Amino acid sequence: MRADVIVVGGGPDGLTATALLAKGGLKPLLLERRPRVGGAAVTEEFHPGFRASTVAHTLGPFRGSLLAELGLLRQGLTLIEPEPRLFAPRPDGRGLLLWGDPEKELSGVPPLPGSDLRPPRAAARHDPARPRLPAAA
Repeated sequence: MRADVIVVGGGPDGLTATALLAKGGLKPLLLERRPRVGGAAVTEEFHPGFRASTVAHTLGPFRGSLLAELGLLRQGLTLIEPEPRLFAPRPDGRGLLLWGDPEKELSGVPPLPGSDLRPPRAAARHDPARPRLPAAA
């Protein structure tokens, strides 16, 4: 096979680039050093008996236009947004919960050390103007 372009890395970005190049009429060649594609989005055993997607939870602002252009929802892709989104435990037994809803997230952020101040509303991780992912069917 003669390739028009070579894509290095079979993670989500490499797979997306390869699909778009092929859809555009080129013949891409995807190279991945691991035995399977998926990059950080694959499910792996991180401790005996415990499996999870290593960083698929960071999908973040996956462009809705890419979902549509590649027909991913039509092909069965289901997007879930678990709540809470992240739990970060602390050695003292407490932890920090991160939620999809900025109001709920800020309400769970403890006061800054040495004060009774809370982080400002501007500290919210989410931009309300950011397009949301389409609801999974």
